Amino acid sequence: AKAAGADIILEIEDDDFVAFLDKRPLFPGHSLLIPRAHHKTLADLPEGTRLLLGFDLLPVRRVVLQRFLQ
Repeated sequence: AKAAGADIILEIEDDDFVAFLDKRPLFPGHSLLIPRAHHKTLADLPEGTRLLLGFDLLPVRRVVLQRFLQ
């Protein structure tokens, strides 16, 4: 799915996070995982969000593997 008015291709989206392909990737399939709630730094993220970031990397990894590394 494309975000409205943007050239960004969404990979995964839920109530807490969006993940999308990097516009200037370091390697094919490089994706960005962004929490929807704003926090100034990673250190400011609530513990629950930090834990979710770790778990949410797994579905992003699966999509990258399917699209770019088969």
